[in-house]
Amino acid sequence: MADVTPLLDDVAANCAERMSTLADESLAALVPTIYQAAAYSICRQAVGSWSVRATKDQGFRVRTYDKTIAFNKSFERQLRCVIDGLRGSSVPELITTLSKLPSGDGPLIGAFFTFFAAHELLHVEQGLGSDQYKDADFYMPAVMEADYVTDISGLAVCLAADIPHLASLSRREKALLLIAIHLFSMHSFVGANEAVTGHTFNRLVIWYLHFARVQSVDGDPDFSRPSFARSWVVMFPKLVSDRDGEVTSFLLEERSDAPLAATSDIVLAYHRDNGLFRLHRAVLTDAGRSRRICEAVIEARFDDVRADLEELLIDNPSLTDSTSRGGGELGQILSDLQSALGGLRQAVAGQDADKFENIFDDVRISAARLPGAVSRAVDHPDEAAPALAEIRDCLEGIEDALGATTQWGAVRKQIRRLYLPIDTIAAL
Repeated sequence: MADVTPLLDDVAANCAERMSTLADESLAALVPTIYQAAAYSICRQAVGSWSVRATKDQGFRVRTYDKTIAFNKSFERQLRCVIDGLRGSSVPELITTLSKLPSGDGPLIGAFFTFFAAHELLHVEQGLGSDQYKDADFYMPAVMEADYVTDISGLAVCLAADIPHLASLSRREKALLLIAIHLFSMHSFVGANEAVTGHTFNRLVIWYLHFARVQSVDGDPDFSRPSFARSWVVMFPKLVSDRDGEVTSFLLEERSDAPLAATSDIVLAYHRDNGLFRLHRAVLTDAGRSRRICEAVIEARFDDVRADLEELLIDNPSLTDSTSRGGGELGQILSDLQSALGGLRQAVAGQDADKFENIFDDVRISAARLPGAVSRAVDHPDEAAPALAEIRDCLEGIEDALGATTQWGAVRKQIRRLYLPIDTIAAL
């Protein structure tokens, strides 16, 4: 590969070895069943003697007919964007993860290249390979869905793959590193002064949320769960419309002054881990948080996005790994109940009786299911204790808030009825 820089030289010199990792058929047995077809597809394309060459063409091309990946020199800028972004982050888990890697850029280039190659090879049989991507701008919703499948499938395959120099990482650390690489890689395709398309913005937000979800719990992430395996929709309906072709700082400033006619700050549509599809509307305590998240996304301020997503995860624990709170049925009910109680707390704070009534039914049903779920969780029934204590504290906090609103006497009675199923559990 003539006239290359050290970063691109590393890509070229190690291409064959990294592609052979993806060509290993045994990977399919190591990934969850839902990703096995994708693993076989990647393997079929990765077989053979692959090489990298420089090109003057724009972008990159993955050519399966002669097993060649063609990059132009701008790819070095993208690689540097990924590496510098990772090393510039102050997220503690990323700092710890990077400290466990051998010195030099090689481990990060290897992780980036393997994820990139898995993604592009899977696109080939999807009909979206670099030689097939012709008029895709005319059917972007289909492309977005395909991209999510390649994103999550590529992640699952790379977690199972033997990527050189990442052996010292736990599976959770490897997942966080790969998701962060994916985020910085997406940012690298947008020039410093370019607007972010609406589709790219949505894809970035989804993966920032997944990074936060994995980081928020200590356990080993299970990417076969519906809440990962199936695509999400994440929207900021006061600030960004699905009709906006681009998301810019000017647009966000304009919408902050004159928001769209929506009552929710963030709306998420996703499959819960029990398979139920949920449309979740969130109202944040800080009126400026939505704009800060959106601006940080389009400006590639990784740490700032992560910081401002924290309130969403704290107030809506069902968005994270529900198995960390007792697992299975019990964990799901506890998470559902805590999320609904967060909505009740916001309704009380805003003295919104209609919103309170709409949410209360979900709270009542989840609370009524608790005793049976605890009795069936025969292996770990006491794992519910911390969550139940949090729920009782939340109920008491709502009662205290209602004390200043005497017109809500009937509501106060409804809240007090919720203590019955929690007290019933103590007798089990």
